[in-house]
Amino acid sequence: MGYHRRFTAGWALSALRVIALKVRLRERIEIGFDSHVGPRCQIYAPKGGLVRLRNVNVTRDVTIGVGPQAVIAVGPKGWLGPGSMVAAQQRVVLGEGSMIAEYVTIRDHDHIHDAQHTMADWCYTAAPIIIGEDVWIGSKATIVPGVTIGDHAFVAANAVVTHDVKPSERVGGVPARPLPQRR
Repeated sequence: MGYHRRFTAGWALSALRVIALKVRLRERIEIGFDSHVGPRCQIYAPKGGLVRLRNVNVTRDVTIGVGPQAVIAVGPKGWLGPGSMVAAQQRVVLGEGSMIAEYVTIRDHDHIHDAQHTMADWCYTAAPIIIGEDVWIGSKATIVPGVTIGDHAFVAANAVVTHDVKPSERVGGVPARPLPQRR
């Protein structure tokens, strides 16, 4: 409770941020005093959802959205690059010091495509995404549901991460595979 900003009329900066982020009072969006949210960012959290940003730099044009009962938590010293999208129907966690380059997509859900469900049903399958501490995710990478990325890992640009990444491992490609280690 102590680290996030309450959206009240008493704080001029908070009121401005409320307008810029399209925040409604019923939503649970917690933005720390030490966080920065750039222009044209959109943060959505319907009733029951939670977005928590503590000591985070959210650059321009970033979209963060959660579904009901879903959680997105970005740890201290996190960085979300321009044009990135983080979406959750269950849970997405980015550890301390993790940095996301521009145009990265992180989604913990996918639509169900089968004969019993039409697209109008909007049915999802979801699995949490956990990104460890001090992780770098390169430009235009995609992280799919159910992936865990270990601490100090490196995801190359344009990679599609479909399996877990071990701590300190470097991955790249489509689908992402281990890359040779640096000397």
